[in-house]
Amino acid sequence: ESGKYKGNTSTAASCSDCTSCGAGVMLSGCTMSGSSSGSCADCVAGTYKDRTGVGTECAGCPANSVSVGASESVDDCVGVAGYFGSGSSVTKCLADTYKNVTGSDKSLCKACPANSNSGGILGSTDISDCVCDSGWEGSIVDASSKCTSVNPCSINEDDCSVDATCSHSGPGAHSCACNAGFLGTGQSCTVCAADSFKGSIANTGSCSPCP
Repeated sequence: ESGKYKGNTSTAASCSDCTSCGAGVMLSGCTMSGSSSGSCADCVAGTYKDRTGVGTECAGCPANSVSVGASESVDDCVGVAGYFGSGSSVTKCLADTYKNVTGSDKSLCKACPANSNSGGILGSTDISDCVCDSGWEGSIVDASSKCTSVNPCSINEDDCSVDATCSHSGPGAHSCACNAGFLGTGQSCTVCAADSFKGSIANTGSCSPCP
């Protein structure tokens, strides 16, 4: 009879002696001697059983998914950390996102903090997988972490002449302008000749003759 357990032996209990179990629970303890009709036990976490009285086994959840105990459907299996979806449709979170909880909703894949990325890795499981973009710096350990723009001028990582002024122009970027009294590209500056002057900090113009 469907849904009953019977050992393959002449001394086994009859089918009617074993307990029929519903979805989400499995038969346990029905002995071949017929001394016990068994009992129904919840399917453990990570498994499910979607039919009543069909076998004694609970099926394992698909790869990268997990369920709570006593689950009755494959759709009760939801994405583990780094994955979203349920059942047979479980997918890695996209690059530049992370998911550190269990659940099916795609919105659980959280974006890396501003100006950071996951290095193209799919299925990141923690915010610490996010790193600051080029030109930005910082250590990302939680949702309050921030990346700040690198200023080459303030950390002596510019290529400006000693006779030029360095200006921070963006993340990891800078510009150089020759100081007053000097003419050039900013990376190379030459003092104005005798009896001439330049009053601005710039790489344009020329040294003008003194009045």
